[in-house]
Amino acid sequence: MRNEKHLISLLTRLVKLLSDEAAKNPVFADQLDALLAPLASKPLSQKERKVELKVEDLPDIYREFSNRSRLEFGLWLSDFPVQVLRTLIRHHDFDAQRRTVKWKDQEKLIEFIIERIQSRAERGSAFLTMQKSNEDQK
Repeated sequence: MRNEKHLISLLTRLVKLLSDEAAKNPVFADQLDALLAPLASKPLSQKERKVELKVEDLPDIYREFSNRSRLEFGLWLSDFPVQVLRTLIRHHDFDAQRRTVKWKDQEKLIEFIIERIQSRAERGSAFLTMQKSNEDQK
């Protein structure tokens, strides 16, 4: 731990020294820029690329589910990237146990969304069929 702090302090002073010299000497500044240029152009990591989606940008999955067959709905969902599917799951609170957090397979996420929407759509249907059978007995 102590060595890490010492190393951080040393590197901070070195960067300060390089910055001061680059400010005084334009040739040195150009050489330093050329040396550090490959670091600036490296691709962004997945965490840096991650952009949080706004709720108003999310599609209305309940409307689409009611307007399409199960197969068509699955194909429609396959047009969205995994990040959007995860945001849909999180927004609609489909995964309270957070089982899908580490899932990377788009098809698995799509199937999970379809199952959750279908179970929510059928949630009250058991009571409706029970009520109809009671009316038939009268």
